[in-house]
Amino acid sequence: MSIKLEVGKTYLNKLGQKTTIIKYRPNSLYPYRDEFGGTFTENGYYQDGVESLLDLITEENGLKLEVGKTYLNRSGEKVTIHKYEPSYAFPFIGAYTNGDETSFREDGVWYSNYSPSDKDLISEVKESYIQEETYTKEQVLKAIKLARGYSNDEILKMI
Repeated sequence: MSIKLEVGKTYLNKLGQKTTIIKYRPNSLYPYRDEFGGTFTENGYYQDGVESLLDLITEENGLKLEVGKTYLNRSGEKVTIHKYEPSYAFPFIGAYTNGDETSFREDGVWYSNYSPSDKDLISEVKESYIQEETYTKEQVLKAIKLARGYSNDEILKMI
């Protein structure tokens, strides 16, 4: 596992359940204790060397998906959630910019994957209202020539 537990942080196990680490006991095989009395290795294993559905796999990010919003996954790809199917285990249906569809839990975890994945959604995309434009070298040089003699404040007022 690629996590390192810390007291006070909340994590998700392979079942998608949340738990908060409340105590650290040094010199123990399972030094981290959660709010329910469960104990874990420093890397989130419930049983050292044995896979368990109670293994902690990722820090809880507070994300709650909503239909109509766009999110970024760990790989930087955008996914827009366009449908909610409450009867599904992964009820939020989203589409990548190329049109491929996939499903997620409400917290952004990608379907059929119980370990951190590059396809997990990690943050909402906040669209910028600033339109990016490309200028030619000649346009930039003309703008610099026109701006000579003006203060920064005067130039900002002209923009």
